[in-house]
Amino acid sequence: MINVVMAREALREPGSSVFLVGPTPRSGGPVDSWRPAAIAELDARWNGNLPLTVFSSESRGGIRA
Repeated sequence: MINVVMAREALREPGSSVFLVGPTPRSGGPVDSWRPAAIAELDARWNGNLPLTVFSSESRGGIRA
């Protein structure tokens, strides 16, 4: 199980975590974000006893600050 924490969201619980660092495509641009596929892959492969927290620098729903 993983917990996804998007930009400007509070950390839900401590534990193992990973931060998805890299380029962020513009919303509505010609390139889709790579992060949803990365999150799905982490979810499929995570076998730890505790949840994995995945930090993303993208905003939920593509709404930027």
